[in-house]
Amino acid sequence: MLKIIIDKAIPHSSLFDPQHYQLQPLSAEQITAQACRLADGLVVRSVTPVNEALIANSRIRWVASATIGTDHLDTEFLDANNIAWTAAPGCNALAVVQYVLSVIAWRASMQNCSITDYRIGIIGCGQIGGRLQQALDLLQCKSFVCDPILQQQGKLANHYELLEVAEQADILTLHTPLTRTGEFATYHALDANFFASLATNKLIINAARGDIIVESALIDWLQRGGSACLDVWPNEPNISAELLDLVSLGTGHIAGYSWQGKRNATAMIAQACDEFFGIHRQRDLLAKSTHRDMVVEASENLSAVLLKSYPIDRDAAAFTNAVAPREPLSFMQYRDHYQLRHDYSGQDWRQTQFEALRKAFAKLV
Repeated sequence: MLKIIIDKAIPHSSLFDPQHYQLQPLSAEQITAQACRLADGLVVRSVTPVNEALIANSRIRWVASATIGTDHLDTEFLDANNIAWTAAPGCNALAVVQYVLSVIAWRASMQNCSITDYRIGIIGCGQIGGRLQQALDLLQCKSFVCDPILQQQGKLANHYELLEVAEQADILTLHTPLTRTGEFATYHALDANFFASLATNKLIINAARGDIIVESALIDWLQRGGSACLDVWPNEPNISAELLDLVSLGTGHIAGYSWQGKRNATAMIAQACDEFFGIHRQRDLLAKSTHRDMVVEASENLSAVLLKSYPIDRDAAAFTNAVAPREPLSFMQYRDHYQLRHDYSGQDWRQTQFEALRKAFAKLV
């Protein structure tokens, strides 16, 4: 039987076939080099760096991250040592789209306008940004996309440079990976020069990676009157008290934390595990459920429905109350104890006039 170490905070681990795998659930702190020594596979969250120090002296042949990102995996080391690795791209994309649309709806409610009045700038148009663009099209919102890699590959019909998006959009939302090398590295891409050119009547949403933004430049811009909603933070989980006080909405890296997204991630990883180790099963782990876990009650307008679907302001208040700046443990505990919400695919809007829209959101690919 194959031994797989899995972070015990990853839900739906029963999707791994118990006839073929012996799962050893461990906390992130317990996933050490010693613990990994006799394992065949390793499944982690983004809080666990997987590198030579962790697994060089183990028999691990397969590593998986139950998240969309891989910046915590030393892929060069893994490739050089013939250790297969995988992640779950797109697993929680719909939850992040839900998060962003709720922020936009919250902004509209604060400014007493319609969400269709806003022009939205999407920085990064991959798994999440691409779905967000589709959702905005369904809502008939004007969007501007900046993704130089997709543009270089000829995959974008219309492309705008970063500063063009900053000028044209009312709301800018970030959906890039964190990369430190290459022509289009995203580390500190939004720096002092960027914020110097950004009008302070804009809103920035960051649900990507905190270190895409230079913290001091963002703080200066916010002090001059800008607005931000941050789900990810510079130097996370050691977040700045000053920045926390300045943001309009702040949450703790939970934009993708839906029940459906978590199940998708584990299903994708379990299926990849089967494929790598040559396990054949009849069951389709990725089959979509038709069960609806949350009923959204009737509301008078779309913004209200979006905010009932996911009340971002409630989560922001809970985060502010739960997290102490410069105390990383409180940030991590907030994430570990966050109550998963239901994204659009697990909701029922039939009491509203927008059920057809919810169904369209749920089918975004």
